[in-house]
Amino acid sequence: MITGIVAFFILTIAAMLLYVLSTVNWSTGGSEFKIPVELDLKAVHWSNYFSGPVVKGFLFFDLVMGLFLLDNYLRRKIVAKGQ
Repeated sequence: MITGIVAFFILTIAAMLLYVLSTVNWSTGGSEFKIPVELDLKAVHWSNYFSGPVVKGFLFFDLVMGLFLLDNYLRRKIVAKGQ
């Protein structure tokens, strides 16, 4: 069962890798990449990145992780008290 799951994921990753490598334009010449000296932070629309659903998703993830850590801490405390 496990080998079948592993084989499925390996085949899926191999297929995606072959697809990506086949769609790359290898004929583009030149390896010049210029980094801009000054970054214009005003051109970035921060409201697109920090919209309501994104912030709510981040806070939900933090809440779940906090509850998980609190549960782990309380379980260790109970186990230590019982010994």
